[in-house]
This record gives sequence, structure tokens and C-alpha cells, in this order.
Amino acid sequence: MNTAPGASRSGEDELVTTAQLRALLEEHGWSGRFDRDEHELAEVREVRGELRRVWALERDAMVDAVNAVLDTTELAPHLARHDGKDWHLHASPSDAPLAARLRLETAFALVDVIRADETERLRECGAEDCDGVLLDLSRNRSKRFCSQRCANRTNMTAYRRRQAGDIDDRPDSAAGADRVKESSLVAVVFVAALALGGGTLAAQIASQPDEEVQAAPLPVCTVLDRSELVPRTGALYGVNLDWEDKPLADYADRLGHRPAVSVSFTGFPYDERGHEYLRMAADQVRADGRMLLLTLEPEGGLAEVTDDAVRQLTADLAAINDSGVPVVVRFAHEMNGSWYAWGQQPTAYVEAYRRVADAVHEQAPGSAMMWAPNYGGGYPFAGGQHEAAPGSADFSALDTDGDGALTMADDPYAPYYPGDDAVDWVGMSLYHWGDAHPWGENEIPEPGKFAAQLTGTYDGAGGDDSAVPDFYAEYGERRGKPVGIPETAALYNPAVGGADELAIKRAWWGQVFDESIPHDFPQLKMISWFEWDKHEVEIDGPVDWTTTNSPAIRDAFTVDLPDWLRWGPEESCTPAGS
Repeated sequence: MNTAPGASRSGEDELVTTAQLRALLEEHGWSGRFDRDEHELAEVREVRGELRRVWALERDAMVDAVNAVLDTTELAPHLARHDGKDWHLHASPSDAPLAARLRLETAFALVDVIRADETERLRECGAEDCDGVLLDLSRNRSKRFCSQRCANRTNMTAYRRRQAGDIDDRPDSAAGADRVKESSLVAVVFVAALALGGGTLAAQIASQPDEEVQAAPLPVCTVLDRSELVPRTGALYGVNLDWEDKPLADYADRLGHRPAVSVSFTGFPYDERGHEYLRMAADQVRADGRMLLLTLEPEGGLAEVTDDAVRQLTADLAAINDSGVPVVVRFAHEMNGSWYAWGQQPTAYVEAYRRVADAVHEQAPGSAMMWAPNYGGGYPFAGGQHEAAPGSADFSALDTDGDGALTMADDPYAPYYPGDDAVDWVGMSLYHWGDAHPWGENEIPEPGKFAAQLTGTYDGAGGDDSAVPDFYAEYGERRGKPVGIPETAALYNPAVGGADELAIKRAWWGQVFDESIPHDFPQLKMISWFEWDKHEVEIDGPVDWTTTNSPAIRDAFTVDLPDWLRWGPEESCTPAGS
């Protein structure tokens, strides 16, 4: 039953293929006939629904339902011994259809539950937004959750409610708990085990320790220093999410891992709404991730980066750090581009960055600073609203070869670099938009494109970018900075034809997460996938950048992810003193 939508770990139906059914039966050691075909799968799914309805019945109604199941010629109770197990009870012949055996053996097991007047031990999970069920074998009848993860999430929801001033944090009133179910033991198998194992319900209960009425307490969050944020080996896996459309908990469930890094954007300075958004992001990361990569966008221009705004930022960062969430601040990213209000103003940008960095380093020891320009291919990005004007001081500062013009021959990175003392991480977002401008066609990435762009050696269908400096060598190797890829993905336009979605995305993530990355780029310490499905101005149309919206894409993605990636912790934590 805990394979159904809303009850499973992923929140999706986990019993849709014969392979999933086979894995489920193997996991729980189910013996006897197994046809391995679609007809059998359909029958088992029907039984799953029937048993879920029986689970919620009152005792007398359950008697009628069980009697109806037992009133069949297929009922043949007998003792059996097989597969190294001692004598135990079967309710039906081993060669009966699987669905019939599941139905009969579960009904036979429920007889013991009914006779002992213990039907109240058959429960629905106490976590909101979970349709899972459980069999409470605790002596004090206190089990309320179908998994420890549900218990952890309910605790975290209660913590959030206390922080908001709502003291009514009882689990059945907790708001916003996400689907985080574990199908640790399918309930139908759990109940049937009473019959198959030959043990009585009373004996099963007597063997169990008492459970606390409250969910097990979460561990206290560890507060890290910025020096501890860089992994010694491998790279942190991160995600850039539409937080409102796809909460971090949902994404972690779909992926099967908690991301080590979660990317968030906010205007800067931010207002009260932005402050609340930042707090919400930190809460989600504490519950279902590890580290927040906070992108600050001074949309009103660099002049708005005032001392008051910086003081508010560092106070918030210090509080977030103290609550157990480290933060990497990506301040005014893509500052070498001409499309943002803070773009192509190297002097003002460096001054503002250093002011923010000095305050962060002094006031928020659990936060670090990332400097993240745009990839230099196509520099100086002429025609943008904020391009440096000829004759201006900014234009002169950007004319690194002194020829009086801004061209690909000028360094797209160095004039904007704030200095080694101000920078903890360097970053660069790398996308596959297609082979060549104009973008919007579905095209498979060229082999080696990701590494070539990172090292300034790309010369392919998109043009000759070999004049671009080697970003990785200069800032990762020579300056010794950990390198991050805050955003990466491959374009798939569902509105046009062309290459297959899986082929495009797999070709790109195959480069980004190639097994050679730790050897060839040991300073690459963070890679964050851009998990958005949205309208893109560059193509005036939809782009699905995601890897988890489609089950087929998600399954391929998770299979291909390498062992060298570093993930978030397996369970949530609670801030010290909460």
C-alpha cells in the first residue's frame, strides 16, 4: 500500500512496471508463483486499492470485508517449509495467482488482529500530505508515523510553527509538510508476515519496545565555519529550483538524495518580503538540504548597495548560520555582461563586492563569498542596455589590450576580479543553449564542450572562443580557489522538433558529471543543475531545463550520477536551543 501515489517515498506511484513489482517481492522474500506480466501487475494494483480501503475500516466493518475475502475456494491453509525457512503458515496454494495470494494471506493475517481486538493498531500515517499506512506494534500504542522521515518532517514543521509564533504544533495540524515517505516496509507484507511467520499479534507486540508518543528528536544542527564548506574530494551536488513550484523536499524525493547546495535569488537590498523569502529558503535547506547559495541581485544598481543594506544582510546571514545553514553569497553575478544594472562597471562593482565581502567575513563566519562572471564567449556582449560607453572610465578599464576598442581580445574576467582576500569561491554558469545563435533548436551538445568552455579552449559550431582566458587555470589552479558551477543545464524546447530530449540532456550531463572530472578538474567543488521549466526571452518560447519532471529523464539522470558527488545529510536537523 505504501507504493501508492502520496504514500511512497517519491510521492509518485511506485508500482507501475513489472520490474518494480518484481523488486518489491524480492525485497520482502515473497515466494510462489510470479507470472511477471502486465495482467498480473494490474491485478496486484487492484488488490492494493482494496486492502487500503480495508485498512481504514472500523472493526465490525472489517469483519465483513475479511469474511468476503475468505469466502473462496482458493483458501487452503497449510503449513509449508521452503527457502531455508522453518514450518510456517500459508493461506493459499503457492501456485495460485499472486493477487489472490496477497488478498487471502493478508485477510488471514487480519483475522488475528480482529480476534485480539487490535484493529486500532492499523493506522494511517500522522504526517500531513501522506497517504501511507502503518501497523503499530508498540506496547503503548504510540506509533504515529510510517517512517522516521515522516517523523522528522513533522518535527521540522512544528519547529517552523513555533518560530512563527504559532504554539499549536500538534502533528495533525502542522501546515505545509511535504511528501517525504519511505516505503520501508509495504504494509500489506507487514501484516501478512503475521500469518506467514506463524507468530500471533500478541507475541509480535510483546517483542517490541515502547515508542515515545512524540517523534524522535532531530539532531542539533552543526554550525560550520566557511573554511569547512569545501569538500576535500569530489564536488557538492546542487540544484537551482523554482522554490514555489517545486519545494526542495519534493525535489529531494524525486532525486533520491538531498542536494548539498540549493540556489536562491533575491533582489538586494531586499524588503520585508525578500527577508521572508530568505528565511523560507533557509528553512527548506535546513530541512531538506545542506547549504544555501544565495544570489544577490542589486536590480536598482550598485549605488543601492548601502552600508545599511549590508548590515541587514550580515545580520541575517549570521542568524541563518547560527541556525545550522551555511551560506555562499554570489554577489551581483555575471557582472561582465551588459544586461544587468550592475554590469560592465568594474570600478564600482569591485568596490561594492569588497564592501559586502568584508562585512560577511567579519560578521558571518559560516558564510562565504563567490565571484561569478558570465562565460567569456561572445564578450563584450555588445548591444546590451548597460554596456560600457566608449570614452567612459569603465570602457578604459575594460580595454585590457589598450587598442581603444572592446573586443574578444580583451580579458572578460580580470577587470572585475575583487581580489584574493575578498573571494572565497569562484564560479561560472555554463549552459548548452544549442549549437549556434539564434537559440531555440533542439541540438545534441558537441563532445567536450563543457570542459572546453571552462578552460577557454572552445572552438566549435558556436564559434571560435579560443581567445577567452582559461578560467579554471587562472582562478582555480593559480589562485587556489574552489570552483563552482552555480547553474548548468541543456536546452530542450518542447515546441519544436529536432533531437530527442533525453539524448540532449544526457549528452550534456554526461560531460558535466563525467568520471574524469575529479582527476582533470580537482578544484571543481560544486555543480548545480538548473531545474526550471520556463519561458526564456532568448528564444521567446518555453524551455524545459529539468531532469526530474519526466520519470524517464529522472531515472536516466539518477542512474548516471557519479559516486564522486557529495550530497546533503540523510536527515533534518534542528537549531541549537530551539
